[in-house]
Amino acid sequence: MAAIKLNNVTALSETGGVATFGTSSATLKYPAGHVIQYDSVFSATPSSTDVLIPADGTKPQITEGASMLNLAFTPLVAGSTLEILVNVGLDSNNANNLALCLFNTVIHSTDAVAVSASRTGGGINQNITILYNYTTPSTAAATWQTRYGGSAATIKIGQSNSFTYGSTMQYGMTIKEIMA
Repeated sequence: MAAIKLNNVTALSETGGVATFGTSSATLKYPAGHVIQYDSVFSATPSSTDVLIPADGTKPQITEGASMLNLAFTPLVAGSTLEILVNVGLDSNNANNLALCLFNTVIHSTDAVAVSASRTGGGINQNITILYNYTTPSTAAATWQTRYGGSAATIKIGQSNSFTYGSTMQYGMTIKEIMA
């Protein structure tokens, strides 16, 4: 719940996507499709991992690959939709299966909830994106986690063929909460 107070008197309050003006019964509800909250995390820090994410028929596990970005998010309205977008450039010097994974331990304790993967011949930076929609069952806080890795060899982020371009190769995650 959020509130705006003037001289200790509530002028506007919000609960569950419904705004109430003062002490009157006048309310305003966000329309369906309206973005009611937004958060993001970005980095350009170069990093690499040798921890594998197997390229097979199983769901990636939270212990596979390397941690990349984490974002704690508390929905304002139960039943709203979270639109989660993760974008990263992954690079490997060798032929490799590259994987980007999204986790939320409230949904499942160990399995990825979304994966995007690409095959590279080596030395070619691959832009990999996850777009995941999730209907919130409640307004409980949750942390969304990303991990990256490959099926063989070293995988790099924030760099291409060891060039960092002055640490400008940004990667990130955004979460939008959209009124149902």
